[in-house]
Amino acid sequence: MQTKNARTQSGSKSDSRLMPPSPRSGRIKLREELLESLDESFDNRVTLLVAPAGYGKTTLLAQWCANKLDGPVLIAYLFATEKNRDPKVFLADIAASLVTAGVDLGDLMNGSNGDLGNEVDLDEILLGIELAGQPIVLIIDDFEQINEAAITELLGEFIDAAPTRFHFVLSSRTFPNIPLSAIELEGKLRLIDTYQLRLRKPDLAWMLDLDPTGPEVHEIAERTQGWPVTAELYRLWYRRRGMHDKDASFGGHVAEVHNFLTEQLFSSLPHEHLALLTEVSDFPIISAELTDAMRERQDSGVLLAAAAHNMSSLMWTGREYEQLVYKMHPLITAHLRERLAMNVALRRDLAGRAAHWFTLHARYGDAIRAAVLTQSDETLSKVVSSLRPVHILAAEGAGALRSILRELPDEVIVRHPRLRIIEAAAHFKAGYFAESQAMIARLREETDGFSEHSEKYSDQDKDQLKIHGSFIDLIVRCQVSRGGIEIIKLHSEVRTAAVDDPIIWAACENVMILVHQMAGDFEAAENSIQKAREIYETVEHSRYSTNQITGHEILILHAKGELKHTMSVITGYQKDVDFEWPYDPSTPALFKLISGSIQYETEYRDSAVEAIKNALIQHRRAESWFDQYAIAFPPIILRIFLKEGCDTALAFIRNERASLTPGGIEALPG
Repeated sequence: MQTKNARTQSGSKSDSRLMPPSPRSGRIKLREELLESLDESFDNRVTLLVAPAGYGKTTLLAQWCANKLDGPVLIAYLFATEKNRDPKVFLADIAASLVTAGVDLGDLMNGSNGDLGNEVDLDEILLGIELAGQPIVLIIDDFEQINEAAITELLGEFIDAAPTRFHFVLSSRTFPNIPLSAIELEGKLRLIDTYQLRLRKPDLAWMLDLDPTGPEVHEIAERTQGWPVTAELYRLWYRRRGMHDKDASFGGHVAEVHNFLTEQLFSSLPHEHLALLTEVSDFPIISAELTDAMRERQDSGVLLAAAAHNMSSLMWTGREYEQLVYKMHPLITAHLRERLAMNVALRRDLAGRAAHWFTLHARYGDAIRAAVLTQSDETLSKVVSSLRPVHILAAEGAGALRSILRELPDEVIVRHPRLRIIEAAAHFKAGYFAESQAMIARLREETDGFSEHSEKYSDQDKDQLKIHGSFIDLIVRCQVSRGGIEIIKLHSEVRTAAVDDPIIWAACENVMILVHQMAGDFEAAENSIQKAREIYETVEHSRYSTNQITGHEILILHAKGELKHTMSVITGYQKDVDFEWPYDPSTPALFKLISGSIQYETEYRDSAVEAIKNALIQHRRAESWFDQYAIAFPPIILRIFLKEGCDTALAFIRNERASLTPGGIEALPG
């Protein structure tokens, strides 16, 4: 047998499935780093290109093959189709692709016209490859069409038996079910996936002829997530409509995206997968448990896993709330949401069941969002009546309160006293003490002490409204008035009313920590810390407040002047892998602020002041207490005084006083 150098040789019929695709015309950028990555296939046994439709797999292979046509490597190409699920047909087409590439398979040629028969043996193909005597690359495109047991087992045998100068490139929308672990351990497997194939902002800018630093590129990158075909669809849409209508927006609803998704993606999905994904499309992150509750079925876990496999990297997995969760590409979510919106009754039913599930699992922001989707005042009122502002604050902090408010228009918030309590608490945690004090005082007056209101709550719910309203009133007054008989009296009222609510008991101890701190009674404050900790240890959903207690602990140690001990305790907490928690950025920021303060007190380093300023900015983004300013401002002002003089330091003080006083934080006179 001999190798033929020409791709078109006598004795084989022309078949486009056996020829590399021609490089596409138009504004298609050569992805040099990806072409180099494919060049490394010569050093590997198997190279995998795995990505959904539209990620440019075939375009990349066409560019690569065009670059290699005149080189010493023979490239055999096969576009797989359903008929290749038959192992005999698969082997015959592999042999035909090798012949088309220039490999002389001798006796496998059948008949005078040079056709290959269907009775092709793998050993005969291997012999022909061995006798060829030069490097060969076999590319199988659209491998997802034949990703079945009979073919993957046969291909696995082929890979194991092929000579070392024979290389496989498999391009597929889903991961091939071929046992490749041994090759991977040898370092002979290369994977090119959506992470490498996606377009970065410079690529998008070049492709769309835009300023790479402009906001439009950033917006397109966010919407497309670098999915190459959707960038092309954006260009088509922009020419058709976007450039003529400034109010038009690109998304899953536009005709170009709709047609592509329908033809290239959803047409290959089983109907039950498409139906399931449509039903959950109102929620960006979904779990099997939530989906079961929405659909009132028990098979969602299996269907979600299968759909994620079929969707490849257009559907991502992760963990949230200790559950496996799924998230779809934003364009797909938007498109499916448009589909769901056409069935109003189904959408409302699904959202109602989701609202109930979120409420049971204390995910109140999500519950409110789902309730709003039902367009039912009754459903929304049920969710609102379940809200316990102090419990939410104790579990997840001010961010959870803000997530509830973000889902609601002002006219809804004003109708629900419980939402107005949450609004006052959120303003308080953001440092707007005066405004939150006015809000809670106005609500107390309008509801006759948090008792008269328009909501149809049970007696127990009325008690809850009074407890939670009074507690938020308590913490606001404590910050603004700095303690006193009035605070102790209100504290006693709240504690007595919450006879069976340990979260409120612990929250009241938190207030007493602050009262004792402000009075300089550190021993009493430490006793309250211990009491609060003991209570929180007996209840679930108190992570945020538990974190906050550590902040008080460090503040007290620092105030007592135990600087070495303070740094030691801070270091201990920072080494705890669970300490950094996304729902409470304020406590880690407070630790950094105090660490910088101690460093400046002991070493007078300018870098310590910079650390303080950065920590103050970080803390301000999350919450605002008077403590943070009391700790941060003295070293900042001292450094300004020493470096820039008295006038600049006084100007800083005036500016900060003007900024903070409207919020209710009062500066000392002088």
